[in-house]
Amino acid sequence: GITSRNSGVIHAGIYYPPTSLKAKTCVRGSALLYEWCKSHGVAFKKTGKWIVGSDAETEELEALLNNATESGARGVRWATSSERSGENFKNLCATQGLYSEHTGIVDPYELTRSYEEAATASGALFLMNAKVLGIEKLSTGFQIETTRGALLAETVFNAAGLRSDEIAKLVGLEKYKIYPWRGDYFTWNSSQKFEQLIYPVKKKGDAGLGVHLTLSLDGSMRLGPDVTLVESRDIFDVPPNVNDKRTLFFNAAKKYLRHIRIDELTYDTCGIRPKLRSPQDTTDPDFVISQDQPGFVNLVGIESPGLTASLAIADDAVNLLY
Repeated sequence: GITSRNSGVIHAGIYYPPTSLKAKTCVRGSALLYEWCKSHGVAFKKTGKWIVGSDAETEELEALLNNATESGARGVRWATSSERSGENFKNLCATQGLYSEHTGIVDPYELTRSYEEAATASGALFLMNAKVLGIEKLSTGFQIETTRGALLAETVFNAAGLRSDEIAKLVGLEKYKIYPWRGDYFTWNSSQKFEQLIYPVKKKGDAGLGVHLTLSLDGSMRLGPDVTLVESRDIFDVPPNVNDKRTLFFNAAKKYLRHIRIDELTYDTCGIRPKLRSPQDTTDPDFVISQDQPGFVNLVGIESPGLTASLAIADDAVNLLY
């Protein structure tokens, strides 16, 4: 349920520590993803992205640019004076910003379907609606008990998202714990049209990037996601405080969107991130790509930029075995 609720942004690798798996797989995965989309007919658009701020946020923007450079992110630069005085900035409450040339958008459904089709063509079999009940280690691999019967596997990749810690526990690994952080989205129904994604400056210590403007391939606009730690991994309903949340979104967005009105915001949907970050943490832990037992590879805490990094993550996971 994570990929289906993804905002579909192809990230450049701006925010993550340069030596982290998040940074390395994002930068490499972005290039691989664009090539995959071209060669497999998956709809995408290289929109570009603005990270905008005021003069008081110069230091934070400089730090972001330096981090992007150290991480190897391509095409990230300061906005030029002509860009700051141009059409893009007229509708923004900002005096400066960074531009990410290689940020884009993709249809997550179409991308996932292309992965499934490519795997099936190579001989993979997908068994849907089969809940894993237990995993037993055998001398030749693993026996996996499911609601649709037993499976024998020489190798297991645990890529179960919000349930990846629970799957790891089935083979005796207690060291992982997923914390579900929910993010809601509102559709922005406006006569204004933006062609690039618009992000505020990320606040130090925040668990998210701040409420930002994302685009769909049809040109529609969404605000979000926000970030809230929740108790359940299964509740995707409209929040009971949706009107209060709409006010919070409006107040966050009007700091950088000059002409937004609260009556233009309509609740859309939500997603839940499978974070390894606890309420006490002040930073986000890195991706886990680890062969914790021979033939059993765990992929845990694969949140953003997981979609962008997916092909690079797959390479890293397979390479652990060879």
